[in-house]
Amino acid sequence: MSTNLQAATQTQGGEFSGLAAARLAAALGDNQAVLRILRPMVESGEADAEALIVYAEAAMNAGRLDGVAEVLAQYAEETEDATLQTRLRVKQAQVLLGGNRNEEALLAALDAAERAPRDPEVAEVFGHALLRVGRPDHAALVFREVIEASAAPSFRCVVGMIQALADAGHREAALEFGDAFKQRFPNQFVIDLELARVERQLGRYDAARERLVSLPPSLRNTVEVFVALGETALGALRDDEAREWFAKAHKLNPKEPFLRHIAAGDKASRADEEYVRGLFDSYAARFEQSLLSLGYRVPGLILAAVKQHHPALVSGEGLSSVLDLGCGTGLIGVVLHDVIKGRLKGVDLSARMIDHARKKGLYTELEVAEIVAYLKAERKRWQTIIAADVFCYFGDLTEVIDRCFAALEPGGVFVFSVEHERGIETWSKRATGRFGHGRGFVEGLLKAWRVLAIDEVVLRMDRGHPVDGLLVVAVRP
Repeated sequence: MSTNLQAATQTQGGEFSGLAAARLAAALGDNQAVLRILRPMVESGEADAEALIVYAEAAMNAGRLDGVAEVLAQYAEETEDATLQTRLRVKQAQVLLGGNRNEEALLAALDAAERAPRDPEVAEVFGHALLRVGRPDHAALVFREVIEASAAPSFRCVVGMIQALADAGHREAALEFGDAFKQRFPNQFVIDLELARVERQLGRYDAARERLVSLPPSLRNTVEVFVALGETALGALRDDEAREWFAKAHKLNPKEPFLRHIAAGDKASRADEEYVRGLFDSYAARFEQSLLSLGYRVPGLILAAVKQHHPALVSGEGLSSVLDLGCGTGLIGVVLHDVIKGRLKGVDLSARMIDHARKKGLYTELEVAEIVAYLKAERKRWQTIIAADVFCYFGDLTEVIDRCFAALEPGGVFVFSVEHERGIETWSKRATGRFGHGRGFVEGLLKAWRVLAIDEVVLRMDRGHPVDGLLVVAVRP
């Protein structure tokens, strides 16, 4: 904490002293100091609502959200001040969105919207919550009403409107709208990032790149723009260029999980756990919709392979126990539902994905865990283990395949997919951050198994091109 902040807390007494110092720290951009000053007051219940709102804002900026939404909800329920209650619900929704708790955020935003339907800040967070849960048409109506009612709408509302129009399929309208408004916000490159994203969705990668490289240097030379340029290069199949942009972004923010993972190159034999967890926590609400747009085929391929090769199904019996590694939102549970006669357990690193799987009501048990750590601790033996589109986040598969062998009962069946990388001996990390595997490498890891099938398949589409894969069915002798 700076000398000025220490003086502010030491020379004045009582709660006002802490809040005044926290506001000074916030003005100086020192979020950690805000949290240190206000945390004792929040944890003891002595903070008033104003202090709590300052605390919540700093927690969002610092990415330390544990328990913050719950405290905001408690204060909102206890206060009798309707205006203050609305502010607390808005902040609660923002915190929940920051933690990718999108459905909960929508409920908090809806509560605020019912109390203050014409408040621009309320409408803004309500619109963003609707976007997160996959309701872009409704979000567009909310944003449009705010923008039309205001002589000077916030750039966040403008960005929200661009996102809503694009996600609803009105991409040309999104570009036209964004271009009409962006001159009002010359120092907000977020609008340009969104317009570039829309250009990518339309397959216009050169246009997306031009929007980004045309930004003034003060705006262009940022992590966000470098990452967007990397994503644009990926879309255009310019993987080497993508790596260069990601490397520039990594220099500016070496702690960001995805950039850290890309920068590690082939030195890292698996994806960074923090990166994977954050990716799928943020992706969970729109995961299945996104896969449909990519022509995702893995669950159906798994079902067909199990029906064709699994001894229990070939003989007319059902599956007595299934362990679904990297279960995600539960798509394997959906396709195997009619052939499972016993227990089905799903394990995934992402709590948000597990939440969506739980809502399907198909799994007898779900657990948030990293799959290798889970397999190390597992004492049960399974008739069937499935790893659908999971091993693209592992380079060296030796340990995880050995652990699956140990977790199967004799005669147990292991079904998994990998992204097939032709012309390599082992594995390689792609510019996307996922791993591809050579067929010979996979075959070499299965010497202790009885292999029933290694089929060359198409897993999905990516950047307009098929993603080749291998679908493996193997039995533990």
